[in-house]
Amino acid sequence: MDEAVTYAKQRVQFGKPIISFQAIQHMLADMAIKVEASRALVYAAAKHIAKHPKDMSKASSMCKVFATDMAMEVTTDAVQVLAGYGYMREYPGGENDAGCKNSPDI
Repeated sequence: MDEAVTYAKQRVQFGKPIISFQAIQHMLADMAIKVEASRALVYAAAKHIAKHPKDMSKASSMCKVFATDMAMEVTTDAVQVLAGYGYMREYPGGENDAGCKNSPDI
């Protein structure tokens, strides 16, 4: 996500950085919300598991499913913001998409 923000600040289209376009701003905001929601769920689950160690299956499963789904969505959106660079392994954002798709057991 950080690479997408940096790129959006640098990439100029129609004489303006693409981060100034509302559609890009909405996409980046949604990405940030998804990352923070995943992080909050992981922290809440860790707190629950610390108090109830025998009841970890449901909390950990919910975290895994939600966090991996959000990782894939955020990565897909980042690839769109990065445009063609999002598909190039030489560019920092290009390698993350394959990592999310190939790591379902995160």
